[in-house]
Amino acid sequence: MKQLFYLLGILLTIVFGAYLQYHFFCQAVCYTDNVSEQIVKEEVPKEKQKTLGFSIVTDSLKLEHVDNFKFARNSYEINPINTEINALIDQSKEHFKVNNFKVLEIVGLYSADETNHSVFPTIGLARANAVKMYFEKRGFPSKQIKISDKLEEQTRENNLEDIYIATLFQVMELTPESQSEKMESFKAFAKDIRENPIRLYFETGESHINLTMEERQKIQKLNDYISHVEGACVQVIGHADNVGERSSNLRLGEERAAFVKSYLVKNHFPESLVEVISHGPDKPIASNKTQEGKAKNRRVEITLE
Repeated sequence: MKQLFYLLGILLTIVFGAYLQYHFFCQAVCYTDNVSEQIVKEEVPKEKQKTLGFSIVTDSLKLEHVDNFKFARNSYEINPINTEINALIDQSKEHFKVNNFKVLEIVGLYSADETNHSVFPTIGLARANAVKMYFEKRGFPSKQIKISDKLEEQTRENNLEDIYIATLFQVMELTPESQSEKMESFKAFAKDIRENPIRLYFETGESHINLTMEERQKIQKLNDYISHVEGACVQVIGHADNVGERSSNLRLGEERAAFVKSYLVKNHFPESLVEVISHGPDKPIASNKTQEGKAKNRRVEITLE
């Protein structure tokens, strides 16, 4: 009988020991696996936030940096950049001044799921224009810069809201034929915009202007025109109806035009190349005898001087 109890005790000890070993070993392994999964999950977003580096390369010039011009989602304002890039811009500036047949194309990247709050057809063009202005402020010749855009695949993955979107740079050569064609297209555009200015209607005090795609395309062409045609200047002309004193309407027209100018400057138009004028009630395009006519006369026109 004693031997039976003795054997049962040994058996229970073995079973209990096996249970404890399984219990603690499993916990350790499972915990390690969970930690590994957490580490992997945390590292994935970091990989997805990588951006393209700054790179301007020609047959005789190679300027590269791991950093670049970057933008937050839905924004065309440049994030703070590495100051070392300024030195690279200055080097490129001197190279292009000597090689005036070369053109630097700035490509603004964007994704289809972003919201465009700019005056340009796409937020990619708005970004490229912001970088263009940055280059010009450092003395890069504006006539040797071209802006374009490129639609990228969706960058909004895993609900990341702070993905940085970079800019590409390409170098092109301008031939006499292509330069002549460009100047002819500028002449045709100048004639058209003077005959058919962009007309905007909005209430005083509004903070945003709703633009059609056609208006955005014209604004982009205006920006291109003043960058490449010597002495060109955008005119923003304010108009009013004839209700009240003429002096008051002249002031109203000027306020409307000044608001549109500030809107363009906010979109990185050069402030010195945007002129504000007011004609007040002096140049109506409809009868002031009706409410509809008065509404048409309360407008702002964007054109070339």
